[in-house]
Amino acid sequence: MSLLPFQVRQITITIRTIINGLCYLATFVFGINSVGLLLYSIQLAFSSFMESPADNMSSMIDEGQTNLTNDDSKSSTDNADSRSSSMQAESSDDS
Repeated sequence: MSLLPFQVRQITITIRTIINGLCYLATFVFGINSVGLLLYSIQLAFSSFMESPADNMSSMIDEGQTNLTNDDSKSSTDNADSRSSSMQAESSDDS
């Protein structure tokens, strides 16, 4: 019967050790997470100060859309030119 209190004491110490370890692990994980979020917020704040104002961003977007439209019309013009030149070549071959 004298072994029973010893076993209970060992189990209690083991459970306490496990709980303490899990608490330290959770504290470490949340601490590293908070440091990472703090550094990320500093990076976002720094990059927002270094960028140009929002008006320039909207003008860049408009220019990009204009360039895409010009590229599409240019490629369709190129396709039409290549078709007309191939038709001219075929008609000259027939002569």
